[in-house]
Amino acid sequence: MLRCDFKLRLFAELPFLPPSSFGRKMEDINAQIVAYVNALPLLIFFIASNYGDPMTPALKIINTKIGFTLLEVIVAMVIIAILSTISFFNYRSWIPGIRLNGAARQVMGDLVAARMSSVKENASVVIMQLNNHSYSVSVGNRTPSIRDLQPDYPGTTLNFTSVIFSSRGTTSPRTLILQNSSGIKKITIAITGRVKIN
Repeated sequence: MLRCDFKLRLFAELPFLPPSSFGRKMEDINAQIVAYVNALPLLIFFIASNYGDPMTPALKIINTKIGFTLLEVIVAMVIIAILSTISFFNYRSWIPGIRLNGAARQVMGDLVAARMSSVKENASVVIMQLNNHSYSVSVGNRTPSIRDLQPDYPGTTLNFTSVIFSSRGTTSPRTLILQNSSGIKKITIAITGRVKIN
């Protein structure tokens, strides 16, 4: 602010040509012109040093600089890091629930496909539990196919008694229980063969 006031005082002390000076002698006019020419470098310095300075109301020049300061970049990076950390921990807490829902849909799909095969093939279809994460599906006298939950849904366990679909698609009511660290899902099979996730 002191620098700006000092420069303004310098300009205030320059001899300006009033309108009534046209009657003066040619020597006085020449002296005025020389004074203005000598003051031109100081005017250029004043404009250059106060470019975009909000403390100088006498000279308002639009600042056309573009880009980001180091402080703005650091603040943006901190915000991104905080949001990424929150999202990461939220995603980790959702993973078990996602796996449990996926395992329940897989088992339900296999049960529906087994019922449809029993009607299509006019043969009994048996779904038998092998351990707490795998089961077999046998259509008639064919070789059973093995289904395992661990590769796609690790940490998810399964518990049920054997399900047998008759050639008409009916069965005895059953409840299959799937669980992991996020909770429990139950799959119920009605006597008509209808499969539902609870």
